[in-house]
Amino acid sequence: MPIDYSKYPKDWKTRIRPDILRRAKNRCEFCLVKNYSLIHRYGTGLNDWEYWPEGMESEAWSIDGKKAIKVVLTIMHLDHDITNNCYSNLAAGCQKCHNKYDAPYRAKNRKKKLEQKQPKLF
Repeated sequence: MPIDYSKYPKDWKTRIRPDILRRAKNRCEFCLVKNYSLIHRYGTGLNDWEYWPEGMESEAWSIDGKKAIKVVLTIMHLDHDITNNCYSNLAAGCQKCHNKYDAPYRAKNRKKKLEQKQPKLF
């Protein structure tokens, strides 16, 4: 999902994001995968992954028909409020961990939107 950086502080890319990645040692704070690494996910669990063998191009090699996934860490707002940029509210997360963390919040919002669209009978 594209990020609308106009909603973030001006120093998001130059100070805040780098600070959080440094604090996390450039790894996902949930599954510990390294930023910008190539991995293979083989299950549904957060830790069901392994690093792609070094030197192997993702187009030239597959495991069980799966290709490599390039990890690009995102910065998560733990309370889902993008205006709350306290460092204690921010965490580095890979795509899978970020999506898994946000899933209940997104489901709740979808349900709320559906309820708002329903006609009131009484």
